[in-house]
Amino acid sequence: MQNPDAELPPNPSTLAFESVSTRRQIIASYWLIVILAIPLWWKTTSIDRLALPSSRVRSLEGKEVSRGRKAYATKRNTYTLQLKFPVHVNVASEVAEYSEAVLKKEFTEWMHEHAEIQGLQIGFDSVDTTGPGSYYINIREHATKALVHGRHLSIGTSNENEEASKSLIPLGIADTLWKLLLPSASQTSSEAHRIVKYSPRIRLAFTLLNEDAAAGVAAFSWDIQEAIRRSPTSSNAFLLPQWGGIVLLNRGSPHLSTHLLHSPFATFQQQLLSLLGVPNLPPSVNSNGSEPFTDWQLDALVRQRARENAANAKETLQSITALVHQIENMPVGQDVKGDVQNALGALDSVFLVAKSSSTLALQYSSEALSLASRAFFNPGMLALLYFPAEHKYAVYTPLFASVAAPLMAAVIRELMAWKKARKAAAAKRESVDKVKAD
Repeated sequence: MQNPDAELPPNPSTLAFESVSTRRQIIASYWLIVILAIPLWWKTTSIDRLALPSSRVRSLEGKEVSRGRKAYATKRNTYTLQLKFPVHVNVASEVAEYSEAVLKKEFTEWMHEHAEIQGLQIGFDSVDTTGPGSYYINIREHATKALVHGRHLSIGTSNENEEASKSLIPLGIADTLWKLLLPSASQTSSEAHRIVKYSPRIRLAFTLLNEDAAAGVAAFSWDIQEAIRRSPTSSNAFLLPQWGGIVLLNRGSPHLSTHLLHSPFATFQQQLLSLLGVPNLPPSVNSNGSEPFTDWQLDALVRQRARENAANAKETLQSITALVHQIENMPVGQDVKGDVQNALGALDSVFLVAKSSSTLALQYSSEALSLASRAFFNPGMLALLYFPAEHKYAVYTPLFASVAAPLMAAVIRELMAWKKARKAAAAKRESVDKVKAD
């Protein structure tokens, strides 16, 4: 038999933390935390997508950049800014019938016939002018060979059949001059294919392979068979396009003397010049110096590389804006926007300094290409390149469903209890009013 004085367990409804107001405050506090956390979650998970200077990139369509072989520009633009390097040719002739005025006229007509090849703005002067892009031609009467020294070209008019070739001499000089100033115009596709891509720094590595090492894995990455296929079989040297060169040195002695290595390294020098894109002199022109290349070749290479870098930077910037416009989920951070803006500024500088210095134009074009490539291959952009919006739903739905389900159930339960309490209170008031009325 239970003791009536024994203490009964408390009624849960009378506990302070089980009261209706406390319970609703707890539920409201949970919702308040969720509501306050939503902006923080949105900030931490949203994609940083800054606006790119698309209008400046589109304006590049009005800037024509020649690669040396042909020029390209959109026909929609009425204003075209061409990248041209001014060249001043100073002509001096010792032959009376080939005066400066006659040669200037012949040169101008010949250049007009080759107007489809862009990239140079050639001016002929009969007075001695100095400065960037100045070259000198001395036409000698009794000389038979064309020699270059520095930026000077000495060319003769003597020929075995002089009378028959008199009318062709000015055209021959113009053709030689054009091949010296813009050798890329006559460059074949195979010659262009073997040139390495431009880089501000190139690392040279010399590897000595003996008979045993050649049978191992040391040369597996070298496409030697392709090099042999492209090269004459009688040669002991092979060029791997955009990679390097190979020289076969078959000697019985294990000791390699300096004299023995002179010929292979001379071949390496020629291979390196070919890989770097240093143009060859025309067959009728010889060098009067001991340098591996002349100033004519170096200037032509600098102008060609500057044009290629500017054209590649332009195409890369246009690809970036097109890709960002196409993929709405792609992030664009401040680093990408800054690289694009700096690349555009470097490209503008290329067109500004091309008139005064081809070396500075190469420097700015290299900077523009480097910045544009860095922006295109930015890890922040590539990370979400293949991350569609459906993946977001698959990631966040389990997280939000587990949090929202109990909170929504608690709110629905409280609403139902509130409505039930209101009905009970209304019924109680009606019964009280009826009792008072009786």
